[in-house]
Amino acid sequence: MTDDSAYMIMGSQKFITNQIEKKMPDKMLGLVWGTTSFDFGPDEYGLVINRGKKKLVFPFTKNELIEDYGSTKWKNRLLTRVND
Repeated sequence: MTDDSAYMIMGSQKFITNQIEKKMPDKMLGLVWGTTSFDFGPDEYGLVINRGKKKLVFPFTKNELIEDYGSTKWKNRLLTRVND
C-alpha cells in the first residue's frame, strides 16, 4: 500500500468515525476499525460498532474509502453510508 493510500484510508476512517459519533453521541460504546476480523479480504476494512451486547459490523472497500478522496462526491458517498 502506498503512503498516499494509507493516508487516505486513515482520513476516511476518521471522517466516518467522527460522523457516527456526531450522529449518536450518547448511544455509542465503542468503534473499532480492523482488517483481520470477520474474514475481510485484503482490500476490505471493517468498522465494528459495539452497542451494549450488540456488535454491528460494516465493511468498506479500499476503493470506497479512497476514490475521489476529499471531494464532495467522496464526502456524500461516505455520509450516505453513515446515514444508512
